[in-house]
Amino acid sequence: MNRFPVLERLTVSNFRMFPGSPKSPGIDFRFQGGISVLAGVNGLGKTTLINLLFRLLVGPFDLPKDSASAKFGSAAKANVVSWPGRNTYFPQRVADRAQSASAELWFKLGHSQFSVRRSLSTLKLQSCTFNGENLEISGNEQAYRDSICVAANAGQFVDFLTAIKYLTFFNEERRDILWDGQAQRQFFRILFTTPEEAREWIELEQQISSADSRARNMSNSVYQLEQDLNEGEKLLVSNAGVDARLSAEQTLLDTELRRRRELELHAERLDEDLKRIRRDLERSKLNEDLARRSVEETRFARLGRLFPNLTETARYILTQLYADGRCLACERESPQAQQRLEHAVESSLCVVCGSDLTAAQRLLENAESEDDFEEAIERLSLASLQRRSLADEERSRDQEWQEVLKELGDLTASANARIKKVEALRSQLPPDPEDLSKLRSSILELREREDIEKRKRQSAEAVYDRLLTRVSERIQTATSTVSGYFQELIGCFLEEESKLSFKTINDRPSQSGRIFRYPSLRFEMTAAAFDGEQIRSSPDDVSESQREFIDLAFRMALAEAAAIDGEITMVIETPEASLDAVYMERAANLLCTFARDPRSIVVTSNLSCSVMIPALLGPETNDQDEIEERRKRVLNLLDVAAPNAAVRYHKRQYSDFLEAGLRGRRV
Repeated sequence: MNRFPVLERLTVSNFRMFPGSPKSPGIDFRFQGGISVLAGVNGLGKTTLINLLFRLLVGPFDLPKDSASAKFGSAAKANVVSWPGRNTYFPQRVADRAQSASAELWFKLGHSQFSVRRSLSTLKLQSCTFNGENLEISGNEQAYRDSICVAANAGQFVDFLTAIKYLTFFNEERRDILWDGQAQRQFFRILFTTPEEAREWIELEQQISSADSRARNMSNSVYQLEQDLNEGEKLLVSNAGVDARLSAEQTLLDTELRRRRELELHAERLDEDLKRIRRDLERSKLNEDLARRSVEETRFARLGRLFPNLTETARYILTQLYADGRCLACERESPQAQQRLEHAVESSLCVVCGSDLTAAQRLLENAESEDDFEEAIERLSLASLQRRSLADEERSRDQEWQEVLKELGDLTASANARIKKVEALRSQLPPDPEDLSKLRSSILELREREDIEKRKRQSAEAVYDRLLTRVSERIQTATSTVSGYFQELIGCFLEEESKLSFKTINDRPSQSGRIFRYPSLRFEMTAAAFDGEQIRSSPDDVSESQREFIDLAFRMALAEAAAIDGEITMVIETPEASLDAVYMERAANLLCTFARDPRSIVVTSNLSCSVMIPALLGPETNDQDEIEERRKRVLNLLDVAAPNAAVRYHKRQYSDFLEAGLRGRRV
């Protein structure tokens, strides 16, 4: 791949995050040669704009298993997958879910002109042109992807996506390329081989990796089967007689399980009986209470008629003694007093003095029937008898239920222990000789299939080796060019002496296949505590700010070495927070050195430092034509983005800050 997108114009419509102004709604920005700046404060959407540019170019696609891995992987990515954020990334940023929002990007690839308009709610293509001709719009965007690959001289769309995501875009999703030998290998493949060679490289790596994976899976299966075979052969010799013990234990277990089922059913029936008996017992208690109340009412009425002059209190006291045998004066039970009272009432005698009350008794008999009173007494007696019978039955049935539960628990524990014993004996059973024979046949079959996959891997490795031999000299020549460009660029940023040194590394595209030699570049830099340059084999060997810009310079050198006529737009989210004032100016110098015609850079800048914007746009000036020319290079998010609280309260100060930067002043 040796042609890269050169961004020309961006428009954004009906996206509430970038409403623009009444006179100029949305965004309509033309990228300039050299430096273009996306300027704003935190929260105004600089990162969103960077991702918008990226998604307009590549659509709703991503690399497989990309976000879950820190490195590129030993084998090249063979295809793309659907991007999970296609329906959420932009919609979740605005209240109307971006239903009518769209964005359009004009760009060129070599001599080819493209325009792409996408819906921001789904990222679907709404229109697409290639050299002024409308392309077919389909769900998989195949026509657009094919045209992009032809124009970019890319082997396939996955290579174009990889180059755009990790080479021309330097944003929050960036990875270290310089310190990742696998990433270097893939970028050398994408950038410095022909499209046919790049496709063949991928296909061979996939063939090697797939065949190796299948061979290893079969080897693992064979190992497990061989373990089973060895164990079976040992059991065949050492565990004779297990069948008889297992049969005896299984018979006992079956008996226990049958008895357990019987007990479970019996316990269920007892539980249902208990519930029924308890319901009947509660009803009998209620009937007994009603019968007792009827008897008490009858007795109270009789006492009232026998002793019409008694007060209500005295009558109540006598009734309590008459009914319950309880004296309300001393709160004690007195059966003797109750019997005397009952005898006196039944004999028509006064309960106090013993006088004959025969005349009053005749009046009482005229007032009520003696049969009614006896009937009430009988009902109370029957109700009490029923309540006592049910209570006795409830106690008896509950005791039986508890005994069944205990037996069931003991039997369950015994059955569980016997199950374990049966399982242990079953594991000791010698295998059927016929099963062992089948196992041996399976092992032989898997070994043959493993050998076939190994031969497939070896065949692909042989072709792969010839391919690497054919392209290695070309790649090594290209790395020499990369090193030269890198030397120029990194010198703009670092004070220390540094360079890239060529080295071949040993690696392989599979876990257990053949090892190959790949071209690689290693970063060397001087340090205060050492004499001469030292290889920095890890990003942890340099400071955070150095790490970011060393890797950026390496990407720039790769792109410059690969691009025909040097045409490329790099989109950079500047890591300003890690830089002090001196190195911020040196970082701007690095960017400006790269952004020479025909190369260009789109860079974000936070309005929090007085160094970056003047360093990017030029020295101090009062020339209005020059200031207006610089203004064309700046997409001012203060004017086009929905204002946050900081902008609502401090827009004037931010605008003055930006205006000073346009004039090259550091305030």
